[in-house]
Amino acid sequence: PGPVGAPFGVLYGVLFTYRSLFERCLLVLTALVTWLSLQPERSAPSDAGAEACKTWQDLENDLVALGYQEHPSPASDSYFNPSRDSLRLFDGEREEDVRVTLWRDSASWCPYCMKTQLFLEERRVSYRVSWVNMACYGDKRSDFLRLSSRGLLPVAEIGR
Repeated sequence: PGPVGAPFGVLYGVLFTYRSLFERCLLVLTALVTWLSLQPERSAPSDAGAEACKTWQDLENDLVALGYQEHPSPASDSYFNPSRDSLRLFDGEREEDVRVTLWRDSASWCPYCMKTQLFLEERRVSYRVSWVNMACYGDKRSDFLRLSSRGLLPVAEIGR
C-alpha cells in the first residue's frame, strides 16, 4: 500500500484488461484458423463452363433488347443528375408549382442528404435543390443559417 501501491494497482488493472482482450483476440484467431483448415481444398477454376458464358457483345445486345439507353436524352423525365441539377420536376409540373426546397451539401457526399433526396425521388415529389457548404468546406450561407441556426444538413423547406 502507500504511494507505491496505487500506481501498481492501476498498472495491474490496465494489464489485466489488455490481457483479457488479447486472450479474446487470440481465441477468435485460433477459431478462424481452425475453421479455415477444415474447409475443403479449392481447385483452380476450369474452362468447362466457358461456352455457357455470354460475351460482352451478347450482354450489350440483351441490354438493347430490354430498351436500355446508355445516355438518355436530357429532355426525358428519367435524366436527372442528383449531384448537380438544382430542379427536379415530375409528371409535367411547372417550376412555379414546386413547393419543396431541399438544402443539401455542395460536395454531394452527405449520406443524410442523399437519403432525403432519394425519398423525394421515390415519392416523385418535385423539388428544388439549394447547395450549402459543409463545415469542413467553409462558411455556410446566411439565408441557410436563418433556416437552421445550428447549420445542420439536410433541411427541407416546404411551401415557399
